[in-house]
Amino acid sequence: GVGDQETRVLPTRVGDQRFRFISAEVKRTCAIDDLRVLYCWGDNEFGQAGIGSRDLVLSPTRTLVDVDFNMVSGGSFGVCGVTVGGELYCWGKPPEDLTNTASSADGLLPALITNDSDFTWVLQGYGNACAQRVDASIWCWGRNQAGQFALGDVSPRNAPVLVAP
Repeated sequence: GVGDQETRVLPTRVGDQRFRFISAEVKRTCAIDDLRVLYCWGDNEFGQAGIGSRDLVLSPTRTLVDVDFNMVSGGSFGVCGVTVGGELYCWGKPPEDLTNTASSADGLLPALITNDSDFTWVLQGYGNACAQRVDASIWCWGRNQAGQFALGDVSPRNAPVLVAP
């Protein structure tokens, strides 16, 4: 995040922004600044930086979506975020390659997941994601190979489904 690929053994300031929320994964980081602007950097093999390309991103780079974010969560292959208005966006490799679930057709840009605008939190996992709504209900989509959605099966879901009222 400081413009190179050197290993750091001591904490190092990243960017000039004041970040209020951060999600750090194995090879990528996303953060939201005080103005609610979302930045991502690091590995971008599947478009996880949300900048319209798969180029490696060595410093905080603003994602190409003009909304104010409240929180962000990166998973193994993708990223999801919730806006100040409760909208749910995702980008990168869609869960289980279900192109209608996670983003634009190629996953390179953040895209709205559903027209609902009452989300408060989202967690992106290994090929799946779950989001919480204002009423505290939990909605999940993507891989379900171990029955992690608690729906009595192991079938993937290509759109958010209610898993906990």
